Amino acid sequence: MDSLGTFPPYVSTRGLGHAVTGLLLAYVLLSCVVVGSDLAFFEVAGRVASGDAVAASEHPATVATVGWRRGGQTLLVLGIAGPFLCWLYLSRANLRAFGMRRMQYKRIWTVSGFFVPALNLIRPYQVVREIWQASDPESDDAFGWKYTEAPLLLSLWWGSLLGWVILEAIVLAMQTSGLGTAARFQATQPIATLADVAGAIGASFAFFVVSEITRAQREKWGHLVERYGTPI
Repeated sequence: MDSLGTFPPYVSTRGLGHAVTGLLLAYVLLSCVVVGSDLAFFEVAGRVASGDAVAASEHPATVATVGWRRGGQTLLVLGIAGPFLCWLYLSRANLRAFGMRRMQYKRIWTVSGFFVPALNLIRPYQVVREIWQASDPESDDAFGWKYTEAPLLLSLWWGSLLGWVILEAIVLAMQTSGLGTAARFQATQPIATLADVAGAIGASFAFFVVSEITRAQREKWGHLVERYGTPI
């Protein structure tokens, strides 16, 4: 590579990255609070089952607390989705600014990959892995990025995210079953708690994935500008 001027402009993802990681951190903290509410629910439910009259009066309030905190989780997930997809799209677009070539996945997959049934089980991971590899600040080889090893962090992030999605799908299926409201809530709560834990773990890994890719791209661009000069 002789010059940066012939490539598309680099767009910093630092602001979006900070927004996404901030929202992810909020989700992790709220999920920890929800898990605490879940444990309180189990404790009260156990006392109700043993005939504790005081616990029986506390039970509706405990159920309501779990419910509104889960609502907060849902709103946060929706709030994270938009900034995250924008960040991912710009991160993929920046690979052209770095002079990287022969990318396997087009930019459209940064968004559509999450919505194509069956393919969304693997395509988002593949896209993020490719972005991670091509963002390596240690190399400006247009084709050598393929030999950069993807870290275990990416597999842990995607595995925990899939676990969260599967558990939430099971909870949704059980909530729409023919059981009565109280019995349905009682049956789904243990699985919902596992989903909360998986979601918190997945969001924690996502925090580091976003942070590291954002840092790597900023560092890589700095190296390229230092070596080839600021593009006109």
